[in-house]
Amino acid sequence: MICESPFWEHSLEWILGSRDIEVAARAREIHRAPELVARHEPDLLLVEANGDSDPDFLFKRLRQVHRERRQSAILVVCSAGAEHVRDAALAGGALRVVDAEDAAEFLDALDAVCDLFAN
Repeated sequence: MICESPFWEHSLEWILGSRDIEVAARAREIHRAPELVARHEPDLLLVEANGDSDPDFLFKRLRQVHRERRQSAILVVCSAGAEHVRDAALAGGALRVVDAEDAAEFLDALDAVCDLFAN
């Protein structure tokens, strides 16, 4: 899990735990994503990106993760007005990008990712 905000980190971890998803590793910066994914080989990479995130850097790191481990689904949570972050995440290989303030959308995306790995 890559999460810039300690508040969101605890909230997201609680939600993941409610879905029996274990957090294998945590980082605050997106530049650590390729290293963590290579080391832990997760089914899911959850990234919280805010509107201040550099879209080019986000794109490059997610693209690297996607190329090196296509088996890992990438789910990005960002603010509703951050279209530049949303576009960069999708272009970088994110399976879904959801609005941080829309709990139902986040839970639906999380369930969809869980369903991918249940089959």
